[in-house]
Formats: sequence, C-alpha cells, structure tokens
Amino acid sequence: MNTAEIMARQMRLSELLEKELDLESNLDVELTGIETDSRLIETGDLFLAYKGASQDGRSFIFDAIEKGAYAVLVEADLVWSDIQIKEGIPIIPIDKLSTKISKIAARFFDYPAANLTLIGITGTNGKTSCCQFIGECLSMLEYKCGISGTLGYGISGEPFTYDENGPGTTPDAITVQRIFEEARIQNADAMVMEVSSHGLNQDRVNVNEFNTAVFTNLSRDHLDYHGGMTAYGEEKRKLFLSPHLEIAVVNMDDMFSAKILNSLAKNVKSFTYSLHNPKADVFPRALEFNRSGFSLDVVTPWGEGSFSSSLAGSFNVSNLFAVLTTVMATEANKPGFDFKNIL
Repeated sequence: MNTAEIMARQMRLSELLEKELDLESNLDVELTGIETDSRLIETGDLFLAYKGASQDGRSFIFDAIEKGAYAVLVEADLVWSDIQIKEGIPIIPIDKLSTKISKIAARFFDYPAANLTLIGITGTNGKTSCCQFIGECLSMLEYKCGISGTLGYGISGEPFTYDENGPGTTPDAITVQRIFEEARIQNADAMVMEVSSHGLNQDRVNVNEFNTAVFTNLSRDHLDYHGGMTAYGEEKRKLFLSPHLEIAVVNMDDMFSAKILNSLAKNVKSFTYSLHNPKADVFPRALEFNRSGFSLDVVTPWGEGSFSSSLAGSFNVSNLFAVLTTVMATEANKPGFDFKNIL
C-alpha cells in the first residue's frame, strides 16, 4: 500500500463530523489517520470504538489514548452518553456508530470510490473466481483495474497484498476505503470487489458507492451467523438496493434472483444469465463438455458467438456467464464497443 501518500491526509474533526453534530471549537483537533483497532493507533489518529461481533472496541479507549489518539468516537450507550474529556482527549458518543464508519472513512479519504467504476460481487459461491476474471477481462480491455477479495487486494496483473489476520473476503470499513484510495492514487479506472454477507451485515461497505452489483447464487452457508436463509438472502439483497446503482447482473438459475430483480430501482439496468433458461439475457446454445473444458454458443443482447474454456464444470460456465454479462454491460455504451473482441 502506498502508505506515504495515504497517511499524509489530514482533516479536522469538525470537518469529519459535519453531518453528525456541531463540534465546539475547544474540542476540534487536526487528525492524521483513523482506526478501529487500538493496536494500530499512531499519534494524531482518530479511534472509533464500537461493539463488534467478537469484541467491544469501547474496552480499548484508554489504550488508544495512551498510544496517541487525538480523539475518540464511541458508540453511544448508557455509559457513553455525553461528551467526555479524558487526559485532554475528547471522547464523543455517536448513535449507531458502527453503521456510519464506512461513510466517515469515505469522507476522511475524500470519497475515493467516486473516481472508480465500482463493481461488487455477492453470492455464496463464485465470488472469488468472478472477481478475478472480471478484473483480468477489464485489464485486457485497457482498464487499470483494482481487485479486492479473498485472495487479497491490488491492481490486476501486479502483486497482491494479503492480510492473513484480516477478516477474509470483505475487509473492515476503513480498510475498504483505504483500498479505494490506493487504487485512486495508482490511477485505477475500476475496482472489482467481493462483497460478503458478513460485510454487508456489518456495514463494511457503503452500498451507495457501487455502480454495478452481481449476484452469483444463494445456498446454505453462514446460517450460524445469519440465523436462517431468509436473513442470509436479505443481506445479499442489500447490495442491489442503492438508488445510485446503475447495473445489476443476476443469475436467473437461482430462485432468489426473482426477489432481487423485483426490488431494483426503476433506473437500474438489469441483465440476467442462465445455463438453462432461454428467457435470460445471456444463455448458451450447444454447450458441450470435453476433456479440455467446454465449448458453447452464447446468445446475448449484444450479439451471438462462440467460445471455449479450459475451466471444468457447469459452475464455471455459470461463473463465466456472470463475467461475460458484467463486462459486456460495462462496455456496451462506450465508443469502440466490439462484441467479438470482448467475447
């Protein structure tokens, strides 16, 4: 990560909180960073303390102050209900802080996603494959494309950063914005990101930032966390509810696709793909599996053609249809669009 440029950013606390509360001048400080992990706090940072899935960050407020935090935002409760000054450091309660960290981080980094074509992929299976394949395809179409997911994050075609201690598929809200900021610093045009149900449930991403949302499938997984398939599906659906979304790509072979399609805003362009249903926007003809992979003829809104792949299994045909549909929908209205070239 280009930490030198990222960490050079500064912002006054009053600017960061302009939409949350009016801050008295004696509490205003100049911030040089933001963190939710007290172990990472450096002098000048803002510490955001809230109750997480496994730990309560409010237990580490004084550790953060000792390490040099200039201010603390704390999730409001009966204990933290009023602004307090501890060791000269303001501790400011914010209602539902955990749901606002993504927006606060985006403001601190000056909304880096606004400079990117941001594609989010959600579903039980296929997120990693689709994320990598879409990134590779866009790179071949001369995008500088960032990728973030289970395998780490970075620019397609360059070495990735992988945090083995991180949360896996979708990082925490501040790291997500740092990844966007790094992509902006490297002049990326696009970012493809795996968006997990945990990430959506814990507000690690701001769904309003995504231009395109992709749904692969929904099967039984993470039910110990979500409590049931209905709640699990609803978390996935959040990615498609933004009024700013432009494109939705949905797997018509999954029954949950109907619920997603019915909930889209009127201005969203939706595209479906299917291995079996000719009513989908993208579907195959003459699909044949062989020892070297598969070959098929494909029908799309942008034309018909043939392609083959060395990937094995029908699930990979479905993955590639998600990729094909997403890349075509992204490119279709641009000058020089060439269906055969993309295929």
